[in-house]
Amino acid sequence: MRVTVKVRDQSAASSGDPTGAHTQSLEKVLQESAVRLEPMHPGSEDPALASWFTAEVEDDRVDDVLRTLRSSAAIEAAYVKPAEEPP
Repeated sequence: MRVTVKVRDQSAASSGDPTGAHTQSLEKVLQESAVRLEPMHPGSEDPALASWFTAEVEDDRVDDVLRTLRSSAAIEAAYVKPAEEPP
């Protein structure tokens, strides 16, 4: 299942700098949940777009992963996008 994640802008902007509090929190929560984030907009320099990511999570782990992600100060939002339906 695909999980959509919005990290706080400071975390996305400083993702290469592990000294920031939000970045350390983000790294810790990703490690705890065994999730690998992929950028939704790779190469974007716009902070609003650079803060959006997706992650593939096994269906039986989604609730636990969402709970863990949402508990982090580095994560602004984490959710599963509902399936698209025809109009």
